[in-house]
Amino acid sequence: MPELQKNARVLAERFNVEIVSAALVRKWLRDPDRSTYLCDVRTPEEFAAGSIPGARHAPGGQLIQAMDQWVGVRNARIVLIDGGENVRAPVVASWLAQLGCNAYVLEDGVKSGVKGTPPALPALPALAKISAAELKQTLSAGNCAVFDLGASMSFRKTHIPGSRWSTRVGLAADARSGKKPVVLVAEEAGVAQAAAVDLLEAGIRDVKLLDGGQAVWIKAGYPTEATPDSPPDAECIDYLFFVHDRHAGNREAMKQYLAWETGLIAQLDKQDKALFRVGVPR
Repeated sequence: MPELQKNARVLAERFNVEIVSAALVRKWLRDPDRSTYLCDVRTPEEFAAGSIPGARHAPGGQLIQAMDQWVGVRNARIVLIDGGENVRAPVVASWLAQLGCNAYVLEDGVKSGVKGTPPALPALPALAKISAAELKQTLSAGNCAVFDLGASMSFRKTHIPGSRWSTRVGLAADARSGKKPVVLVAEEAGVAQAAAVDLLEAGIRDVKLLDGGQAVWIKAGYPTEATPDSPPDAECIDYLFFVHDRHAGNREAMKQYLAWETGLIAQLDKQDKALFRVGVPR
C-alpha cells in the first residue's frame, strides 16, 4: 500500500490534483453559486456498506468514460472519495483533470466526517395508483390506454398485452390521440411522475400509475407478450444498435462503432479541444 500511495501522490502532483480538507468541502457544499458533486469511487460492496451522506457511487472507469451519468453541471467541482487510502481517488482525479474537469480528492475519504446533502428534486405530480388486478379488468374492458416507459428493448422482450411503448418525446401526443384514461408503467415511480408533467401540461388529467410496475403484473400471474419488431428500429431512440450489436459478432456494427468513436475528435471545435490536457500537466 505505501508504494501505491506514493505512486498515486506523484500522479496527483503531476496533474495538480488537490487533496482537499473536509472543512473546505463542507464550505463548498454550502456555496449556493456553484455545484459540488461527491463521487465515491470505491466498489459497490464498499459503498453499500456505508458512505458519505449525499455521495453517489461512481465507479472510477465509468466516471471517466460516461461522466454525464453522474455530473450534470459543466465546470462543477467533482470531489472524489475513496476509503481514505488516497490511491483510487487520486488516480481517477488525474484522468478527470486531463479531461478538463475540476476534480479534487477528499482527504481521508469516507472517514473525513463530511456530510453532504442529496440534491433537492423538483416537485413532481402525485399520481393515483392502480393495482395489477384493477388494470387487468380496466384494460380488458378497453377503458384505458397503457403506456410502458421502460427501455425499448425490454418492451420488445416482454410487456403487458395491449400496452404501448412511449417516451417523453411523444407521450403527450400518443396519449391525446387515444382519448382514454392513461395508465403509466415504469420501474421507478419518479420516471412516471416526470412523464406525467408533460401529460398534465397537455391537458390530460386522468393519469394513473401501475402500483409496483410490470413486476407486480407478472407476479400476479397475468400474461405478457413479446414483440421482437415493435417498436420498430427507427423509433428506438434510446438504443444504439451499432453499439450493442458489435458484441454479438456483427462485423458491420463493429466497424460502424469504430468509425463513430474515431470520428468524435473531428466533431470538436477549437474551444472544445482546448479543454483537454491528456498527458500534459495543467
